Amino acid sequence: MTENLNTLKDIAALIGGLVLLFTFIKGTIEYIRQGTLKRVELFLSLEKAFRENTDFQEIRNMIAQNDPKVAELTKKRRRDYAAFFEIIALLINSGLIKKEIACYMFSSNAYLCWNNKYFWEGFEKNDLNWGMLRIFVEEMTSVRDKLEPAERKYSL
Repeated sequence: MTENLNTLKDIAALIGGLVLLFTFIKGTIEYIRQGTLKRVELFLSLEKAFRENTDFQEIRNMIAQNDPKVAELTKKRRRDYAAFFEIIALLINSGLIKKEIACYMFSSNAYLCWNNKYFWEGFEKNDLNWGMLRIFVEEMTSVRDKLEPAERKYSL
């Protein structure tokens, strides 16, 4: 009888352990999904803000056309535009956005901004304040260059 009782205790402990393990695994998976969902929401809100910001739209168009009039825009507008890419770089560094996703969505605009001589009129582009933007552009260029040809067609 004590042997049966010990066997039942062992089975109950085993079942309890399995339930605990299953609950832990399920909780971990849910935690990961929630984190992923929050990162997706963050990314979509940034992408929407970038796309719908009328100042950014105007600056993007002027830079894309290499329009010298971009230099006539206020420093604040141009600074805000460049600072947006630095925010993206901070989010990459914190692990909230993957480099490949940032490359796909923002790298071409950051690259064009960094390399547009008119945009930087009145600014000291090599100032340490723009170091994060410079690094972001360099990293995004490196990521873009490493993409496989099939993936490259989707990068900007």
